[in-house]
Amino acid sequence: MGRRALPPPPGGWEKAIGDAIQRLKQEKPLNPQLLRQAKLRRLRIGPSTVAREAGCPRDYISHPGCRFPDLYQAIKALQEPAVEPRSLAEVNLRLRQRNRELLAAVKTARAQVAAALLRMDQTAKDYDRKDGQRL
Repeated sequence: MGRRALPPPPGGWEKAIGDAIQRLKQEKPLNPQLLRQAKLRRLRIGPSTVAREAGCPRDYISHPGCRFPDLYQAIKALQEPAVEPRSLAEVNLRLRQRNRELLAAVKTARAQVAAALLRMDQTAKDYDRKDGQRL
């Protein structure tokens, strides 16, 4: 038992998908999930992302023999190639680099917390001193 086909939007699916591609290229999607990803700089253009943004079924643009092969080719041209590590040494190198970045972020966060605590202590001492002078 198949699902019913979605009614095309005004202007047709091809226009809706083309507009979705343009919005994604500009990193200004209308879809709330994709907007959140764009703000986090995690937005990747692919058939699923474009279909979600356009509000159409993914199979309209997901393979070479799909309903809109020219749009499929345009999406594939915009898609970033997946770079897989080729060896354990590369994986290890990337993980070590990520670990260094995280350790630097933790060090910065600790320094900021320590500075905030010092400011709080100084503010409390100033308040106590002023409170003692008033009495």
